[in-house]
Amino acid sequence: MANDLFAAVAQTPAVQSLQRRLEQGGALSCAGVSLPAHPFVAALLHRLYPDRSIVCVTAGLKEQERFHQDLTTWLQMAGCAVQVGPSAPASDQQPAARTPLFYPAWEILPHEDKLPHADVISERLETLVSLSRYAPGNPGPAPRLVTTVGALLQRTFPAEELGRRTRTLKRGAHLDPLDLIEWLEDQGYEPEAQVTQKGEIGSRGGILDIFPPTSPWPVRLEFFGDELESLRYFDPVTQISRDEILAVTLPPAGELGILKRDIAAGPESLVDGQQRETPATNHAPRSTHQLATLLDYLPNQSIFLLCEPENLVERANEYAGQVPVADPFFIAWPEFAERIVASGMVCLALNELSGTSGAPPLEGVGSEAQSAGSSTANLSLVALDAYRPLGERAPEPQIAEAQRRDFFAQLHRWLRQGYAVHVFCNNDGERQRFGELWEEYGLGNAGLASRPASRSPDPRTIKARLPVSEVATDPRPALHLGALARGFLYDDAKLVAVSDAEIFGRYRVQRPRRLKSPHAAAVRSALDIDFTEFEEGDYVVHIRHGIGRFLGLKVLPLGAGRKGSASAEVNPQPQIGSGEECLVIEYAPSEPDQPRPSSESPKSTIRPPEIRFSQRRCWVSSSPITEVLAPRATKTARKPMKKSALAPATARPMPRSRVAICSKLTPLTVDR
Repeated sequence: MANDLFAAVAQTPAVQSLQRRLEQGGALSCAGVSLPAHPFVAALLHRLYPDRSIVCVTAGLKEQERFHQDLTTWLQMAGCAVQVGPSAPASDQQPAARTPLFYPAWEILPHEDKLPHADVISERLETLVSLSRYAPGNPGPAPRLVTTVGALLQRTFPAEELGRRTRTLKRGAHLDPLDLIEWLEDQGYEPEAQVTQKGEIGSRGGILDIFPPTSPWPVRLEFFGDELESLRYFDPVTQISRDEILAVTLPPAGELGILKRDIAAGPESLVDGQQRETPATNHAPRSTHQLATLLDYLPNQSIFLLCEPENLVERANEYAGQVPVADPFFIAWPEFAERIVASGMVCLALNELSGTSGAPPLEGVGSEAQSAGSSTANLSLVALDAYRPLGERAPEPQIAEAQRRDFFAQLHRWLRQGYAVHVFCNNDGERQRFGELWEEYGLGNAGLASRPASRSPDPRTIKARLPVSEVATDPRPALHLGALARGFLYDDAKLVAVSDAEIFGRYRVQRPRRLKSPHAAAVRSALDIDFTEFEEGDYVVHIRHGIGRFLGLKVLPLGAGRKGSASAEVNPQPQIGSGEECLVIEYAPSEPDQPRPSSESPKSTIRPPEIRFSQRRCWVSSSPITEVLAPRATKTARKPMKKSALAPATARPMPRSRVAICSKLTPLTVDR
């Protein structure tokens, strides 16, 4: 089914014309491609050119995460081969490795006195090691990676330097454990009594524990003299050994910190290509080169896929204005674009608006550099907003049900017209629910729905649900398990991709990427939470008070909201240094039969939807209350809230002992 899908798209005249122009090289603009269809175009390019690396460039981190999620779904649907990672040989790779590479930006400025998060360094090093080991002509697919324009503008290790700082250990190898420990410390690994975090090493007798940044689990090396006898993963919490592996790749334990250290050690090191002596080691002088970019790791036949180039230029200019002049870790976007053109790589710019042919694909590069191969194509991959509009706020239940019924009728019309409708659900529960809705609306059995077929619906009820002209049981959509942010429509190939957002009328809350290993929840501290990751209006779950609406981080005057304080309202524009930062969550009463508040209440104009659980209902409608959770110490312990104590606009301080409970907030996806 997936092969038929991509084959049908590849046979359309517009795609064939695009393929011919890409084979000519140069820069190409493609208009009419909606944002939800950008990952599909990347997967299509990989099907057309499996031996060429595909580099997808987005404007920011959230766009990158969304693109990576959708691209992973399309590649899995297309049955693409496993992407071999750097931590183990191909024979040891798990199915979870069937994902494109993820190359994020540092999320900090290079001149700041702090280092990037360990997860960021892990993913960057994993990408660089994988690219450095790929050679054109090798069996297997070419790398596919998703990055941001900010990450492209940040310099990193040269390929030769990274290769010198990376080692692969195999079972049965002969080496001195003390020399290995000395080499690991030179690469930034920190000795610890017990290894629990990435970048740590621990030694006891003939056992050496290492947590490489690119490995999902720490690795335990067991030596018998100078022979490496065993390699096993182990749990960093329980310290119990797990699966045995055949080899492990040890990259450096950092990136930006090591580069800063090398530059500070000598003005000529890593900057002008001169040799330098390594202090406090017995290593010979080593030759280094200028700091490299991601472009230096890519083959010459790579394809750059630029998502909305105008947004990329805007983000690049914004980042350039934040870094100091002559920063050694920064490369300007025009210079990077010039290198893309000079290296002979193909650049394809995707624009959502049709007919956007005025701007060059690589803005900032002279027109003479692009005139040789620049051209414009047009693909009509449109979003489904016209058929399934999703507003920022949930409509009334009756309106939401009518919109969903109309959208299901539109799906059925597409099927009757010969369109291939592919529905993507996150899990079996959503797939089963889709099948139930499809049958409730009198449309027959829903394709591959994971539930036993029920008896045919009563014809008398069908007429009350949908018009008679819309009722049929033969055409059925194809159901898949996968995550898509939004769907799209391609009339030329008669293709419709539908996500759970259109089916259930909701936006999926895109959470930031976490640790890749299964022990992430155990090793992550309850206090290790960044409240800036939440967006205003997100539904969250408090460990004690239940479901609420996140209103943002506010600054209240000292003492505001406490007992005896005259001010309980949140100051929208407080002065800097005049208060304390607080987490504001809006709740609703627990009684479902409580009457709605009057229209004069400013916070009651938005009625949150009903949230269903297994055998009960949790109502989050009616008059809200506001609780302010302030992360500071207080002398008095906070008493549990009672139902009778719920009152509008109540604000209470948050003692330090309750910060961990306040931190246990999780996003909630709500049916509209």
